[in-house]
Amino acid sequence: MQQQQPAQSAATRRTFVTDAVSAASAIAIAAAVPAVASAETVEVPRTTSRLGGLLEPYSDTGRAFKMFKPLGWNKFDAIPGEYDVKFTDIINPAEILTLSTTAVKSETTLEALGDVTALGEKLAKGRGAQLVGARDRRTDGIRFYDLEFVTERLHVLRTLCVYRGRLWSLEATTTARAWPKREATYRAVVDGFVPRL
Repeated sequence: MQQQQPAQSAATRRTFVTDAVSAASAIAIAAAVPAVASAETVEVPRTTSRLGGLLEPYSDTGRAFKMFKPLGWNKFDAIPGEYDVKFTDIINPAEILTLSTTAVKSETTLEALGDVTALGEKLAKGRGAQLVGARDRRTDGIRFYDLEFVTERLHVLRTLCVYRGRLWSLEATTTARAWPKREATYRAVVDGFVPRL
C-alpha cells in the first residue's frame, strides 16, 4: 500500500508538470504571434534602438528614407521592378531585407488597399502562406500596415505605407527555423523604417 501512494504521487506530479508545460507553451506561442485582427490604428513610436549593436542606421538621401539594417549584411542596389535596395546576411542568404517602391496616384491612400486583415489574407493566399499577424499603426504621422506570414519554410514580416505618391514595401524574410533568433531584430527594423529623412 505504501508503494502505491508514492507511485500515484509521482504520476500526479508528472501530470501536473506536463499540463503546466503545455499551458506555458500555449501562452508563449500566443504572446509571440500577434493577433490577426486589428480593427483600429495604433500609435507606435519609431524604434531607435540598435539592439546593443546588432543594427546600424541606414539612410538613402536620393530616395529619402531611413531604416536600420543588421550589422555586416551585404547591400545590393536596385533592380528595377524588383526592389530599390536589398540587404542579405553573409552567412545565411535566406535572411533578406528588401525595400521596394511603386508609384501610385497622389490621392491614393493606404486605406484604398482595404482593411489590414483583408489585405493580409489576400497577400498570404497569393504566396501560399498563412497570415499570422496584422497591425494597422501610425508612426511619425505615417500610416503603416504590418503583416506577418508563415509558410512551412519561411517567416516574413512586411510593412506597407503610402507616402509622397509611392507605395513603400519593406519585407524581412528568414527561415522558420531561424525566426526565434531574428524576431526581435526584424521587428526593430520594421518599426524603425520611415519613408523620409
